Amino acid sequence: QQKVLLEKNKLLKYIKEKTLCGQRVIALAYSDNNEFDRLVLIGFVFLKDNIRKEAYDVIKDIKLSGVDVVMITGDAKDTAISIAKELKILDSDNDIVLTSNEFNKMSDDEIILKLSNIKVLCRSLPQDKNRLVKLAQRKNLIVGMTGDGINDAPALRHADVGFAMGSGSEIA
Repeated sequence: QQKVLLEKNKLLKYIKEKTLCGQRVIALAYSDNNEFDRLVLIGFVFLKDNIRKEAYDVIKDIKLSGVDVVMITGDAKDTAISIAKELKILDSDNDIVLTSNEFNKMSDDEIILKLSNIKVLCRSLPQDKNRLVKLAQRKNLIVGMTGDGINDAPALRHADVGFAMGSGSEIA
């Protein structure tokens, strides 16, 4: 087995190209000596969720009825932006995309001021979802939340309307 030194910048550029197309990236590597400071890269796995055809129309109809749609995801920022643009969740220059870190550096008052422009929260944690629901309610908005996992349960519980899907139904 032959090992070759890779150029980090070329790899990062390649990964960025894939995430900009809405793909998730999983790197596979191993360690020769059980020390994780020098890993041997085996390769990458690129995944892209298929968006259901009906999702486009549902989001369009929801927005036409005057409801703000916010996508909260664990995906990387580039991946989330790509998917949100494809679904037309992001369709204005005023739309805001925040990572969990950016979101948590903001005060509650800052978030409430920008709430109508926040369209994507990525790399999110369960507590981010819950905080966003509570802040929207503090602004006297009626909040609906969908979720499909245990990490969504607290936000589903606090939302005015909660829609649990898949495995999240049992938990909710």
